[in-house]
Amino acid sequence: MFSLLNRFPWRGYGLVEAILASFMLLTAVIMSVSIFDSSLQAEASNEKRIMAALVAESALAEIRDAANNNLTSTAGAYDGRTWTDPDYPGFQIECTIQEAELAVPCTVLETQYDRAAAFPQPTGRYLTSSCLKADLKVSWADGRNQSITITEYITSFAPADDFALSLILPGGSPATAATLVTLAKDEIQEFSVIARSGGQEVGDIQFSWYVQTLTGFGSIHAVSRDGKLCQYQNAYRNFDNKTKYSPGLCFLVVTAKYQGREAVAQVKISNEP
Repeated sequence: MFSLLNRFPWRGYGLVEAILASFMLLTAVIMSVSIFDSSLQAEASNEKRIMAALVAESALAEIRDAANNNLTSTAGAYDGRTWTDPDYPGFQIECTIQEAELAVPCTVLETQYDRAAAFPQPTGRYLTSSCLKADLKVSWADGRNQSITITEYITSFAPADDFALSLILPGGSPATAATLVTLAKDEIQEFSVIARSGGQEVGDIQFSWYVQTLTGFGSIHAVSRDGKLCQYQNAYRNFDNKTKYSPGLCFLVVTAKYQGREAVAQVKISNEP
């Protein structure tokens, strides 16, 4: 029996081994708790971010609705505004709105024109009045200040049932059915046009001008690249490039399309001999 015990000696853990094992076990427990706590904190933080995104989407829906009612006044109503959604009192909303310049079909083509040139010199065409850039920051306190920022381009999608054009006379007043503009021989007059829909001006659309003859006619002398400005002359050139005249009445007509609807405005012109 003694020989067997000597051949297979058995002994218990010493004090050092026990302390070391307890320390390793305690370390594993602490690490597990720390990882679990970090996971809970990350889950809570992600939940706050999801809620903040919902708050931002709700605020953007409010801004879109305002833009549909009146795009031009939306910037003044929301730019620099700070508010809180009653359903989410722990989240603060800050909004910054700026005019947005959209790309044109060929930006390289536009760069060859001087942007500061005055009509009738051709100028670069840039889409600057049909869209707003909204930067929405939603912040909350969660041990430290945290926030998310969402950027969206806002425009108006209101129906264009009342889309209409106003042809503006040289003096600045709109032409009516009774308006008659009299031009002397070779005289040039400048006209412009304003498009409106939903009670507000519509920008970034293309206008087209032409002359509709009655008993006489003149010609389109110059048109801005977006068609908003037009110069009419009591004269025209024939195929031999010679100046000719056709005294009498005619209409100067401008047309435009917006959201699938076409509008027309005109003014009657008397071409004097």
